Amino acid sequence: MALSIRSPPGLNSDIDHYLIESAGPDRNVRIESSPYYFKSLPLLIEHYCLNGEELQTNLVLPIAITRCCTSMQLQSLALMGQG
Repeated sequence: MALSIRSPPGLNSDIDHYLIESAGPDRNVRIESSPYYFKSLPLLIEHYCLNGEELQTNLVLPIAITRCCTSMQLQSLALMGQG
């Protein structure tokens, strides 16, 4: 699995890719070689939205996701395009 990030204007790279690995007995996730482990992918994403120290920028969620107010809306969004 990988996290692909479109870089902000002005940086050399258009898209950077970071491998996500699960490790340890609890199968926590982390960006490859990062010292930070997370119990779930949403927690990893939340961390990098607030702290971009390992990435070239903080993550920003797409507008469609930020407009969701309930878990049902998020689930509906996740199912879009699935037959």
